Amino acid sequence: MVNSSIPIAEEIIPEFSFRAPFDQHDVKGNRRVPGFKVGGDANVLQNFLRLTHDGQMNQRGFLESTKVLGLDQLSLSFKYRISGEGLIGESGDFLGLWITSSQGALGKGGPVFGMPENIVGVGVVLETGRIGVDRRSTVGRKNVRLLVMDGTDGVGLVNDAIGCQSTFRYQEDRGDFGVHLSSRLRLRVEAVDPPSPPQQNGTAGATVRSLPASGPGWAVVEVDSRASGHWRTCVRAPLHSLPQGWLADSRLGLVGATSARTNNQDALALRVFGTASGAFARAEALSMEEEVEEVDLLVHRLEHELQGVEAKLAAALRALEDREGAAEARLAALEARLEGKVAAELDARVVKLERDVGDFFSNAMVARLQRLEARFEDRVDGALAEARGHANAAWRLPFLALAAAVAALGGAAWRKYRALRKEHLL
Repeated sequence: MVNSSIPIAEEIIPEFSFRAPFDQHDVKGNRRVPGFKVGGDANVLQNFLRLTHDGQMNQRGFLESTKVLGLDQLSLSFKYRISGEGLIGESGDFLGLWITSSQGALGKGGPVFGMPENIVGVGVVLETGRIGVDRRSTVGRKNVRLLVMDGTDGVGLVNDAIGCQSTFRYQEDRGDFGVHLSSRLRLRVEAVDPPSPPQQNGTAGATVRSLPASGPGWAVVEVDSRASGHWRTCVRAPLHSLPQGWLADSRLGLVGATSARTNNQDALALRVFGTASGAFARAEALSMEEEVEEVDLLVHRLEHELQGVEAKLAAALRALEDREGAAEARLAALEARLEGKVAAELDARVVKLERDVGDFFSNAMVARLQRLEARFEDRVDGALAEARGHANAAWRLPFLALAAAVAALGGAAWRKYRALRKEHLL
């Protein structure tokens, strides 16, 4: 039982709760959320924690408590704002509030609304776009979903999770949009009591357990889609498939993600109670606590609009970079084509020039060789004729010399004979 005379601040667990303004800073000078780790694309501003930005695709931001809960029951109230300029069904993708005993799961990512498929815990997912394997129309779909994950494959829960329909998204390009608009949900979680002995139901051999629709071992989600104070029950689910002690070992956190569809997904306040009824019984006190002064609302509005301008500038810069990259790719392709064409034409001209030069030099060489051949033949013929003349004269000389020698010897012998006769020797 909650005592309404106790100040609400004394019932809220501060290490698992937060609300704007976020005026504390870390050692690097960045704003921080006390008791929580902020990661991914999340950005802590003075008046809200932005998990994803409208106009910036494929973002994932998360928030995770630095301590485990250490509770066997809790209730919480979560104030948020999901908005953007895209049409409903063309924006997204989701914002999830998770309580999980799986260490580090909030920062890992995965196929089950940004979480691993084999975690243990409970998640409430606010979906604004079609994601994953689900390609059905968003009309009439459950866009507030309660997932109870027991450590087995949870991919099937992407399409089959229980929940309800709620109009929690705001269209920023409407004239009535303002930063004073928000949505709320509250969650009650009570861990499973030790199992009671089975009871006979009167049928031989048959036993049953009585499972009430609330109380220990159940989770209940209520929504106030326009933060108007009109709460309605969205979904209830049993937690009996979860192991004992899972809640005490769990951490609390948020995960927001976008794909080609985008949204501003802002966390404004999270108030956690150590009882299952605290957030439900103190709804009026929570609403009064969340009232904002006019000056603070103006600062909030300026901050929201500046973030929108910054996101649009970032998107425009990325678009320019993409176009520049595409232009560079086209220029490179054009240069390659021109280089190929010029190289081909140059090769063809070189081949033709080589052929023409080859033909010219070939014809000139043939003519020159023919002239040289004729001159060579003339010289050879002259040399042969001269050689033949010399040869004809050469074979007569020995005979003439021999005849001359014989004549000389004959003459000498004759003269000797005459001389001897004169001397009367003969």
